[in-house]
Amino acid sequence: MIQRYWADTFHPLIELGVVVLFIFSLWFAEVLVFEAGTVFLFLLVALAFLIRVLRLEEYARLLVAACLIASNALIAFKALQGAEVLSAYLLFKNKYQIEEKDLNDWVVTDNNQYWNEELQFGFTLPQGFYFFKPEDLSMENKTGAGQIAGLLAFSDQDAERYPFVRIFYFPDYLGFQENQAIAEFSEFLKIQVSKGDIEDIQEIQQKELEPSIVTSKFWTFFDLLRPRYAKTGFILVETSNHDKLLFHITENLEKGEIHEQGIREFLSSMRFGNRLQSN
Repeated sequence: MIQRYWADTFHPLIELGVVVLFIFSLWFAEVLVFEAGTVFLFLLVALAFLIRVLRLEEYARLLVAACLIASNALIAFKALQGAEVLSAYLLFKNKYQIEEKDLNDWVVTDNNQYWNEELQFGFTLPQGFYFFKPEDLSMENKTGAGQIAGLLAFSDQDAERYPFVRIFYFPDYLGFQENQAIAEFSEFLKIQVSKGDIEDIQEIQQKELEPSIVTSKFWTFFDLLRPRYAKTGFILVETSNHDKLLFHITENLEKGEIHEQGIREFLSSMRFGNRLQSN
């Protein structure tokens, strides 16, 4: 297409095709989700319009070539990213041959208390947090060794914005143990590193305060997507019917605190085997 435009500059159909392809690539790569992406597109359109009006051939050719190359790069990058997400999901999906249950039936009271009869587990949603049922989550959010039961996040639009808690379910008959949890979570961290999302992982020691916690393990890391240091890890608990729940927690580092306030409130509000009260 570049070669064709070089020979027939200002061809309207070629220009229309480039515009459509470029806008699609920006949308596909989720660049337009951000305000800066929309501003960039607006400025580029204004520049293209000016070049078209002034009939600046060399600049028009360079702009078309740049848009086509950028479109190719964005689409290829997004496709590769999607393949990585899919491969990670398939690696963990039903790894233990769990007979999956419907874990979407969460009952919510007026004061933000959640209860799941199937899990015999409930909690109070901390202020500022949002809860996502499994049916509302993307493939990437569901990636983990167990069956996803829900996710608490600090954003109603971005389930990956931390602090967040992903809840995974392991039935009693699996006998899921601490060493398995460490191995699975370590594998998950390796995938995050290979994707270029995080780096500089360092294991840390901390003692959890809640008596219902069977075991836990946490690491600090440098977030390449949101340039800063943060903390991630898991907490393993056992329910009243001896099933296991693994909480994958990612949060900001809080000096002098084991967890951020919202995470502390979630952990202290956990209930097992008895319904949450509405008052």
